[in-house]
Amino acid sequence: MEKKMQNKDLQRRLNGIERTLKNQVIFNKAVLTIDETPSYLGITKKQLNELIKLKVIPFHFQVGHIYFKKAELDSWMIGGGVRWFSPGTWKNILKLLPWLSLLIKFFGSADN
Repeated sequence: MEKKMQNKDLQRRLNGIERTLKNQVIFNKAVLTIDETPSYLGITKKQLNELIKLKVIPFHFQVGHIYFKKAELDSWMIGGGVRWFSPGTWKNILKLLPWLSLLIKFFGSADN
């Protein structure tokens, strides 16, 4: 029983060391992969994929892979990153959409 507890404690410590080493490698890189970025930002991979899908986070796509420049991520985070809206806020935004379409019709699009 005591040996089993020692093994669990040893495994827990090794996992902590592994996480620390992985984070040190990530923090010393200038460009991060999609697998490294969630750890750097402190979010889940699912959350990162949603940010990419919404195109609200700076990323680069080359040769079928998504990359992130740490300097751009730092600037993005310092600038506030994503401000998630409450459901009530979204309702208010949706109420304004008809007015937005009227303004676009009246003033034309920015592409013209």
